[in-house]
Amino acid sequence: MKYNQERVLVLKRVAIIAENSNEYIKTLLKIWDDGDCAVLIDWRIPVNSIMEMMQLAKVEVCYTDLIDLWELLQSNENVFCYLLKKMSSSVFVKNEIYDNFQSRYSDEEALILFSSGTSSYFV
Repeated sequence: MKYNQERVLVLKRVAIIAENSNEYIKTLLKIWDDGDCAVLIDWRIPVNSIMEMMQLAKVEVCYTDLIDLWELLQSNENVFCYLLKKMSSSVFVKNEIYDNFQSRYSDEEALILFSSGTSSYFV
């Protein structure tokens, strides 16, 4: 957990925009392990809609496997973006990923999910 100088909890909203994979799950668990809020956005929607959703959710950090989105965000001063390696999708979560997750229950927000109904608003 991160606190500011006034000892108020500070959490970041961190977007994941990628295809399903073990890397996706690993990244999601890392976000939660860091005490931050995950913002899950469908990778199949248009980039301009993704950008609007990220702005609406006040995203500060983004993980994506979309090269065009990553390149676009390199010039954005408000969002730091990491490029995830495209890995093959997997049905099973690797034990090493699950074993490294430390659950820390909190009353703070943990997830913002843009549903298909939400995304149709932006298209």
